Amino acid sequence: MSLHTSDSLPVLAGRHALVTGANRGIGAAIARTLSAAGAKVSLLVRDATRAEAVAAALNGPYAVVVADVTDHEALLGACAAAAGALGPIDILVNNAGTAESAPFLKSDTALFDRMIAMHLMAPRVGLTGGAPLHARTRSRTHRERGQCGGPHGCAVRHFVHIGQARNDRAYAGARP
Repeated sequence: MSLHTSDSLPVLAGRHALVTGANRGIGAAIARTLSAAGAKVSLLVRDATRAEAVAAALNGPYAVVVADVTDHEALLGACAAAAGALGPIDILVNNAGTAESAPFLKSDTALFDRMIAMHLMAPRVGLTGGAPLHARTRSRTHRERGQCGGPHGCAVRHFVHIGQARNDRAYAGARP
C-alpha cells in the first residue's frame, strides 16, 4: 500500500492530526504522509520559522503551533490553538524527542529529569491533559473515573509514540 496519495488511507480524510517534533526528519515525514492521506495536520514545533518548509510541502489544511513539549502549560496552549484552528484533535503523533545519554554512573539527576519530561510526561500531558479538545467520549463511566482525559472526554482518539533510540550501551554497574 502506498502512502503517497490521498486515496491510500481514506480513513484519515478530514481527521485532525497533531504531530510533535514536526520540523524535520521523522516528524516532517509523518506530517507530509498524513497530509497526503487527507488529514488536517498541526505541526507542533519549537521554532515556527523552521516549520515553514514542512508546511509548504503539505497538501491540505494545516496549522503551525509553537511550544516546548516539556512545558506543560505551553503544550496545553498549543493543543488548544491547534484545535481552535483545525477542530478537535483526532490523532496525536508524539514524535518530539531527544537522545541525551551518558554511562549510568556518570548520569546526573538533571539528565534523567529531562528524559522523563520529554519521553514520559509530555506524551501523558498531550494525551490526557488536552481532554477538553475532543467532544467525543468513550462512555460516561470512563469520564467519571477520570479515564480518557477526565470529565471533559478524550483528548485524542488515536495516539502514536515514536520512540527515540541511540546506539549506545547502558551500564548497569561500575565499569573498570
